[in-house]
Amino acid sequence: MKRATTLLTANALIHGEREETYGHPSVSFQRIADLWSIILETGVSPMQVVLCMDALKTARLIQNPHDLDGWIDKTGYSALGAEIQAIEANPDLEGEEPGGDEAARDRIING
Repeated sequence: MKRATTLLTANALIHGEREETYGHPSVSFQRIADLWSIILETGVSPMQVVLCMDALKTARLIQNPHDLDGWIDKTGYSALGAEIQAIEANPDLEGEEPGGDEAARDRIING
């Protein structure tokens, strides 16, 4: 699978099927963080949830590096982690439409 296809597939899933199934990522990851905090008896943040889910995908890919769905899921978790970080840094970004701020993307890419 080409990298552009991986990125586009992950984007379609996190803005479509996955969000329809699990709800908005900020709500879903907060819910998971709250439950893990109770189970683990320590505070867990939504960012830590994303990192742990990515680590889970990595562990599975170590067993089977040919699992394309695992690579797509890791790509999606990376995008969601970047979004969580951006919203934590600038809460005004919460609720942006899919696709985001092209000017911000250009600033990141071009330095």
